[in-house]
Amino acid sequence: MELKSAIALIKGFCMKGLMNEADKVFDKMLQRKQAPTEVVYNVLIHGHCKGGNLRKSFKLYKEVVSHGYMPHTATIIALVKELVKGEMTVESSEVANKQLCVEKL
Repeated sequence: MELKSAIALIKGFCMKGLMNEADKVFDKMLQRKQAPTEVVYNVLIHGHCKGGNLRKSFKLYKEVVSHGYMPHTATIIALVKELVKGEMTVESSEVANKQLCVEKL
């Protein structure tokens, strides 16, 4: 599957709240050694936040950062907001502090 097609499918599934399907496409990308872009990560983080899967959102955040990408500001805001609502304060602090450190650079 071409990268642009995979991104379009992931976006579509996320918009419909079909996160299991979006994750399957993402997993197939990884199996095919296609490097996910920061766009893919941003879309998946947003989708999982909306779906209430905060642990998965936080895991994806850590993954994207470990690959040297920084999620879009809107993604950071959505993630921190949902983590706080979900009483995941340690995780929300980690995301916020990481973003503040990057902004200082």
